[in-house]
Amino acid sequence: MNKELIVKNRYQYIIENINQKYNWLKENTDYNIIYIALQGSQNYEMDVYTTEYMSDIDVKAICVPNLEDIVKGKKIVSHTYVMADNSHIDVKDIRLYKDLWRKSNPQFLEILFTKFYICNNDKFEEILGMADRIANANKNRLLSCIKGMQMEKYKALKHPYPTIKDKIDKYGYDPKQAHHIYRLLCFAKDIFVNNITFRESLIPSEQYKQKCLDLKLIPKSLNKIEDECLKYVERLKNIADEYRSNNDIIIDKECYELLENIIYSIIIDEIKERLNESTAII
Repeated sequence: MNKELIVKNRYQYIIENINQKYNWLKENTDYNIIYIALQGSQNYEMDVYTTEYMSDIDVKAICVPNLEDIVKGKKIVSHTYVMADNSHIDVKDIRLYKDLWRKSNPQFLEILFTKFYICNNDKFEEILGMADRIANANKNRLLSCIKGMQMEKYKALKHPYPTIKDKIDKYGYDPKQAHHIYRLLCFAKDIFVNNITFRESLIPSEQYKQKCLDLKLIPKSLNKIEDECLKYVERLKNIADEYRSNNDIIIDKECYELLENIIYSIIIDEIKERLNESTAII
């Protein structure tokens, strides 16, 4: 698709791509997919479509085990498919998401907030309806996860991983990692200093957004970027230290129990449906 046309019809372009991935899963796997959602730059309005840079459309898909999977103790599904355009489809069993959401990992929480998704399960809509509560259920752990993600990006800044080796060879570092390091600082600052919700903080405010994009698209000297990124890491550490010194650790256990009950109900419904189908055949 023409890059100018992508920008003009961004929402349609992204939704169509997600639909294609959903259909690909139905045609090429036997997973019972109940939810598939965008994960990544588009959720932060950090996606770029130019001659030099084209953002991938990566998705996370959630499947429900059937009776045979459970009775035979089959390995719980967790698999990532790399598509021809190098975009990714990460498929996981909903039983894994119960724990992933409890761990407050933003990469898995964000799919509850994206406007780019397909959902074909009414009870999963209940989970989407409590997304804000889930994200807020353990803010101390959320803060740890954001810090951990930022440190991973910092360690990857100059590491010649196969997928970014060309950038390391060209610039001495990966600009995408630098932009993530700063974006995660802004994300944490909005939530833990400015008291903005997780949902609103996913998209950086205008004062942060342009700088994020500049870090992603306009390479700097290695020495300068190293100094900048180290300062961003230190600033996030200070935010974490100050927040924890002024706030008690509170965990919304009731939220997690409700979440677990909904997931349990979704799985039970799937089993009942398959049993009814088997009975009808007999």
